[in-house]
Amino acid sequence: MSKLPIETHNPLFGLYLYPVAKQIMEEQQDKSWTAQEIPVEKDVHMYRHVLSESQLNLVTVTLQLFVEIEQKVGEVWETISHWYPHSEIEGCCAEIARMEKSVHAFFYQKMSDVLNIDPEQIAKNQATIKVLKNKLEFLTKITANLSDNKPLSLATVAMIEQVLLFSNFAMMKSFQSNGHNLISNTITGVDFVVQDEVMHGNYAAYLFKTVLYEDSNGPKLIDKPQLTDDIINLISEIIAHEDAVIDYTFDGCTAINDITADQLKIFIRSRANEVMTLLGFTPIYETSTINKIADWFYKGTTAIKMHDFFVGGTNQYRRSWKFDNFSRIPFMETSK
Repeated sequence: MSKLPIETHNPLFGLYLYPVAKQIMEEQQDKSWTAQEIPVEKDVHMYRHVLSESQLNLVTVTLQLFVEIEQKVGEVWETISHWYPHSEIEGCCAEIARMEKSVHAFFYQKMSDVLNIDPEQIAKNQATIKVLKNKLEFLTKITANLSDNKPLSLATVAMIEQVLLFSNFAMMKSFQSNGHNLISNTITGVDFVVQDEVMHGNYAAYLFKTVLYEDSNGPKLIDKPQLTDDIINLISEIIAHEDAVIDYTFDGCTAINDITADQLKIFIRSRANEVMTLLGFTPIYETSTINKIADWFYKGTTAIKMHDFFVGGTNQYRRSWKFDNFSRIPFMETSK
């Protein structure tokens, strides 16, 4: 069986057959930041004396998920880097893995230190609190045996990066929205993480669409109807886990920072629809035209900027925009 071009080593040094990968790598390098730059410790007074019990619980639940998930996602990108032997693809995967494991995870650890959260207690909660345990076990399940179905795995990574954590991102960003002005240094770091995750999700979707394009113009080995069903089932499971975390966090609370559980569920379904569109599929959720969280979520996050895509061979790249330039979606089409 012949390999797809993306799976075949490129022996020509300096010739980038997948220039979008190089551009995204350079974009990530340009936007690189470190946990040390975020003075989370300046928020310690608010954490200890200003935030309510429900607000602190929201932050704690988020941290108990984020630290573990960032490490796992970084390992996933390291695995993907071995699938496609092109320096620009490998380099981009390596840069993303570095950000996930050495920047995002360290930022969340810094938050834990400021909050004086015992790592052993985090591990205990992850193992005993059902909603946390289920979500982390689900992540382990969907990231196991990645090489068995590479297209589905790439779609999975896009969903992890752009859906799986976004209810928690919205919860955190609510501290600086709707007239609230709390833990501003922490939320600066969260904004940086969100920018990165959208970029990473776009890259996973780019690889996904590239693999499908090359298969359609080559061996035609991918069972696309089955792949579509698998992706729909996966996004449904992700939404179920997001709903469970939202319900757990808001248990006994009508609203936190003036947002409600129902508003978060509308928002996370809109994110799922965005990723389905990003991957080239029809959105599966009917969402309300009133999406109060989206109204402020994207305003507080700087848009991802990429350079124009190069024309290479018979493939022409163009770009599209969603949410006021927040989520750039790369498409690949055959030149006329």
